[in-house]
Amino acid sequence: MTSAEKSMFTKLEAKNKSKSFYKLYKIINSTTDSKKLKIKIKNISIQNLNYESHNLYSRLLRAISIKSLFYEGETEKLTSELIFCTELKSKGLYKQALKKLKKLKAKALSLEKFSILVIISNLEEKISYDSFDSLYFSHIELLLQERFYYSQQLDLISKLKYLKYKFIELQYELPMYVPRHTLEKIFTSNLDLLNIPEKDLSVKAKDYLFFCNGLKSLFERDGNKSLEYCHKRIALIEMNKNILGSEFSKALNNIIFTAIIFKDESIYQSMMKKLENYEVKDKDYIVKKFCELYLKLKWYSVNSDFSKLDELKESYKKFMTTHRKQLNQTQIDSINLSFANILISSNEIQLAGEILSDWRLSDIEKYSLPYYYLCSIYVHFTLENNSLVDSFQDALYRNKNIPDGLMALAKIMKKIQKNPSKLDEHIEESTKMKNDNETYYHFIEIDFLTWVQNLKNQIKR
Repeated sequence: MTSAEKSMFTKLEAKNKSKSFYKLYKIINSTTDSKKLKIKIKNISIQNLNYESHNLYSRLLRAISIKSLFYEGETEKLTSELIFCTELKSKGLYKQALKKLKKLKAKALSLEKFSILVIISNLEEKISYDSFDSLYFSHIELLLQERFYYSQQLDLISKLKYLKYKFIELQYELPMYVPRHTLEKIFTSNLDLLNIPEKDLSVKAKDYLFFCNGLKSLFERDGNKSLEYCHKRIALIEMNKNILGSEFSKALNNIIFTAIIFKDESIYQSMMKKLENYEVKDKDYIVKKFCELYLKLKWYSVNSDFSKLDELKESYKKFMTTHRKQLNQTQIDSINLSFANILISSNEIQLAGEILSDWRLSDIEKYSLPYYYLCSIYVHFTLENNSLVDSFQDALYRNKNIPDGLMALAKIMKKIQKNPSKLDEHIEESTKMKNDNETYYHFIEIDFLTWVQNLKNQIKR
């Protein structure tokens, strides 16, 4: 028994502490050695040990069953009730166990807890066999059909889950634009799974399918299809909140980010309003506030809209002052890089430099380092601090995980530093890179072309 279940037993039996079954419980609970346990039980002289043992056993089962009603997670509740059914079976109470299992199965099915449903089905089969059920064979046939469906859905969800996390991983490893043939090479035949018909899928399988197809379309730069899958996913979650309720805020983040990439203002505004009005539990509040600020920074950055720059500065300062200690390192990196990028694009180079220098290099996540180096190179390059430009470039070259696109940008910066008179050639080179979508990354968009053009204008003046 867990400490919570023991506590429930103690509360339920508060008035029976003088009774024999409770004395027996106290001895068993405080003694781990079997020999000492036998000696202690003899010393309390219980008249009918078998009866009191059975009485204690029944009351412990009752406490476990009642405690299961207070578990926070649905999976914990179902698991606890399943243990209770197993105990009923072991006592030979087959009818009660089957009746309880029937209710438990309906609950698990409504939540699509397929792993638990397989266990319930196996337990039903054992009870039907042990109880010499006259309808055993017809019952088993039905159970086998159900178990086949549960196992099939579990296998499908497992494969789709693998694809989902592989797509998420790729966002940090590859450029934002990935041709179809590259995706097919990475995933081999696994992508065929995304063409599976939706009709007979469970709700969870559909959710994974819509997510994967949406992200795949995003990689392929197909905005309409990506947004279509995002909308389908949100509609699915809203219709099945008992199963997918925890995914709603994630789905909102996905569609807002997709709207940002394809600069769809109507979807961005409507979904941001939904996100701001969405009520979350206390533990998820920080994540929600982080997403609101991060997505807002991305929107203004991608659209080069600096009309609300003062408001963004205030929001950044307030958020980091209030919540920095509650953020993980990835969240800190995301906010700092996005805000620094806005400052750079709006020509607030000095402030961008302060943000970058105040942020300790030792704390930055490995996959954020190349973007940090690139921002720092540009900032110090603009401030004509060439020694720091060189040191950041050296650090960038030493980083083994640097994407090819960022390395290409760093090399162009080096050329500009050596020969500013050939800016037109460098602009042409970087324009080609931008048009080929080689410099657009999920984590941060470095608008290098704008910087170089600004530099050209400064030289003309």
